Amino acid sequence: MSEQTISKENQPQELEALSDILLVLDKKKNRIEAVKGVDEEGNLQTADPKKSNLLDFMRVDKGDALSNFFSNFWRRLNDPISFRFFRGPEIDLNEVAKKLQKAIDHPTPEGNKLLDALEIKYDNN
Repeated sequence: MSEQTISKENQPQELEALSDILLVLDKKKNRIEAVKGVDEEGNLQTADPKKSNLLDFMRVDKGDALSNFFSNFWRRLNDPISFRFFRGPEIDLNEVAKKLQKAIDHPTPEGNKLLDALEIKYDNN
């Protein structure tokens, strides 16, 4: 899967139905962030999941299973065990990220259900 290229001229409203934003839990920081990309050394580039940063985030096609994307993506990461990935709808990205962070900081059965529902599972074989 190729990353959707978004120019600054495109309206965010047009993207709502087309894509989700890729979120990540950095286990070292214990913090939910939005993924901007991967640098030349395979390190994730992340930012706070705020609307002001929307045009910088990696988007994932809602209709795709992400398998091609993740097979390439995982090869480039230095330490995939340090991260958990989630998808969040652009329209309420900030609220979803806050709920995910709350579920990480204060685990509950309901929070675990949310984490499981939004986590992007991968096969690292």
